[in-house]
Amino acid sequence: MSGRISFTGTVCSHDFIGINFKSLKESVMVANKKNVLVIGADSFHTKQLEKLAHKKKYQIDTSLGIEELKEAALKDKKEWKDYLQSIEQKVKKGAYDGVMAYWDFPSTLLRSYFVDKYSFPGASFLSTLKCEHKYWSRKLQKNLIAEYTPEFELIDLENTESIGAKKLSYPYWLKPIKSLSSQLAFKINNPEEEKNIIALLRKKKNPLANVFSFFVNQVNLPKDIPTDTSRYFLAEECLTGNQFTVEGYVFNGKVHGYAIFDNINDKSDCSFIGYEYPSQLTSDIKQSMIDISEKIMLGVGYNNAPFNIEFFYDQKTKRLVVLEINPRVSQSHTLPIQYVDNISNLEISCELALGQKPDELVRKGQFKYSGKFFIRAYSDGVVAGMPSSSTLSKLRKKFPGLKIKFPIDLGMKLSDLKEQDSYSFELALLYLGDKTHQALLDQYKEIKKHLNFQIVR
Repeated sequence: MSGRISFTGTVCSHDFIGINFKSLKESVMVANKKNVLVIGADSFHTKQLEKLAHKKKYQIDTSLGIEELKEAALKDKKEWKDYLQSIEQKVKKGAYDGVMAYWDFPSTLLRSYFVDKYSFPGASFLSTLKCEHKYWSRKLQKNLIAEYTPEFELIDLENTESIGAKKLSYPYWLKPIKSLSSQLAFKINNPEEEKNIIALLRKKKNPLANVFSFFVNQVNLPKDIPTDTSRYFLAEECLTGNQFTVEGYVFNGKVHGYAIFDNINDKSDCSFIGYEYPSQLTSDIKQSMIDISEKIMLGVGYNNAPFNIEFFYDQKTKRLVVLEINPRVSQSHTLPIQYVDNISNLEISCELALGQKPDELVRKGQFKYSGKFFIRAYSDGVVAGMPSSSTLSKLRKKFPGLKIKFPIDLGMKLSDLKEQDSYSFELALLYLGDKTHQALLDQYKEIKKHLNFQIVR
């Protein structure tokens, strides 16, 4: 026998064995795929992650979803430790090449916890905690960027002799050291409100305090940084002007700011109406925001991970102030960036999780302008009617980029909605795209006019 190998299509025939090279090639490709664990993905964005997996030939595990994480964030310390052990078993068995956080707390701290423990690429636990502990974050900002840091102070809810803020004048904001979606954040307008709200907070307690305290106790905090996140709150001056957000990342010690959003508030300045991209700000203010972001993120030691930083800019006084630092991408920005740039922040986050430098954004998307907008109710009630399927179908045909997400269902009481701010309830989330800034806003107004809700009060 000659021992010659001959090929017919994808099948190799040999004198001794037959090997299906197509199957072998596919097996090798699967084995060579980078495997990423995504912490806290929701069903809406899991579809985008699946597209990303196909595009980049990644293996993406979204089984540790947002609903599971939301429940876990409310556990007591013992339950949380048991839960964490079960996740660690998953990480050990998963053969992951990287881990990324999609949602807010506890996803971000879990990511960095695993980064430190299992040597994944990404930001350290300590640098992430410096962003997530809002009082510690403010103290660090005061050292790093004093000019751009608002006035703030720590409030001890158990101090019955001296209630409320000492240095700040009314109105001011009272916020938890850690919360989600502005939960338990209140605008204090006068001494009577101050007294009533502090009494409410003493009874209510922060539902995230147990799990956040677990993370806080993983490190030795400076003596002036509290570990009891139910007892202590953060008081901050009320900021004036318009709100903006920088999306960026740090890679190998270099900060990249790749997207800036205009955040649109309602008339009360207490709730968001929407986020618009790209920003209408002038280039000099945009650059100032990126420069400030660089000082902060490098100053806290944050590296090889995404972030977003919220700012206030008052065009009358020219004052620029940092509102909040978040060690993650914003899920609200994912689809708008995709619409404009044809690359989502999920892709950026995933590449960083694998230790790779993300591709640059080039604005070759479907639309020139995009945004996420909200339809809200400002008092409690029961949902008795929602927009019809025919109405939604007509709107989607008229506006090609329209995607609608309803956090409510018929018969639901609005106050049963989770993760709402203290002043309103979300009825619908709209993702839109258009050719101009004004066309985008006009589209939002028209869609809002046609989406009818019945709320029985």
